[in-house]
Amino acid sequence: MNLDSMSKSKKIMIIALLMLPLFVSVSLLTYLRVSWQVEIAPGEMLSPIEDKPLFVGLLIFALGYLFFLGMLFSDNIQELFNKRFSLIRR
Repeated sequence: MNLDSMSKSKKIMIIALLMLPLFVSVSLLTYLRVSWQVEIAPGEMLSPIEDKPLFVGLLIFALGYLFFLGMLFSDNIQELFNKRFSLIRR
């Protein structure tokens, strides 16, 4: 994706919209981890449902989506690293 010809506000909006599914899946992962068990009676912790497959599915989705975003913006990421390394070497 070529971001060079776009305005700064449009770049920010596109990147924010592309990162939205990642933020939602990470927030769901943290929510599942926090609410993994519920306390029914004092001292008794029980899981309400078996949510390990959901947890693993969200984790795989988040990693796959990160890979997808990396491939989508690979040219921009390479340019960024090339600019930083060329500034350090000068």
